[in-house]
Formats: sequence, structure tokens, C-alpha cells
Amino acid sequence: MAGERVQFMRAEIVAIGSELVSGQGLDTNSQWLSRALEAHGIPVAFHTTIGDQLDDHVSTFRIAAGRAELVIMTGGLGPTQDDLTREALAATAQVSLREDPGSLEAIRRMFAGANPGRPDPRGAGRDCRGFVTGRSRLARSHPDDVRPAEPADG
Repeated sequence: MAGERVQFMRAEIVAIGSELVSGQGLDTNSQWLSRALEAHGIPVAFHTTIGDQLDDHVSTFRIAAGRAELVIMTGGLGPTQDDLTREALAATAQVSLREDPGSLEAIRRMFAGANPGRPDPRGAGRDCRGFVTGRSRLARSHPDDVRPAEPADG
């Protein structure tokens, strides 16, 4: 039921990007995600903003996973070739990265269905979408993946 609180679950949103901590960009993703989670009964307990440094990512993810059951990472540009999210999540969970051909193909099919006739501009398979570590669920989101399309004016 929408709006009903999920028992024993708190969320943390981690906004990632040097443009956010420098003040060159505005983090509207965290606001939107907080409202969406609250509408589904998941209270957001923390917002954290970090730059593009691997050590900062790892320490932040460890802290967040220790105090929230759901951790969502979001960034301004989404998965780019210099995105550190995959490496930081792997270091946080103390696992090595490996490419799974079946998962990669499923991601390619998902993006092909979302954008028929257009290749995934972000590079399918580049992003680590999320995983479970201990009691926390960690997920990486890009606003285009979760926000409904804005209606055109006019």
C-alpha cells in the first residue's frame, strides 16, 4: 500500500559528483528519490554528498551500509568511463569484480526495450546496478532509470 511505512527499514541516499560538492551542480536527484521512497513508506534517514574520490566512496558506503537497510547511490552524469561506483562497491563488500555474460546480455535487452532502435548511450554493462552486503541493499541509480518522463510543454 502506497505511503504505508516499511517496518524496520531506513534509507540513505548518497549523491556522487565533484560538481555537487563544489557547488557547480544542484542535487535534485536526492530530493526526488526521498519523495519517491517516502511515498512507498520507506523513510530516508540520511543524505550524503561526496566527490569523485575512490577512498571517499568506500568509506561512505561502509558507513551508510552500517546505518541504513537501503542505500541508493545517484550521480549527476550517470555511469561514465571514469565512474568509480563499481570499484567502490566491490571494495566495500570485499569482493572482486567479474563480468557475467548472462547478466550483461539481460542488461542489453533491457536497454534495447527501453530505447528501441537506439543504443544505450551509457554503455550497457558498465554500471554496477546493486547488490546485498550484510543487512543492507546497495543500489546505483541514474535519474533517467527511475524518473517518469516529463510531459512536454505545449
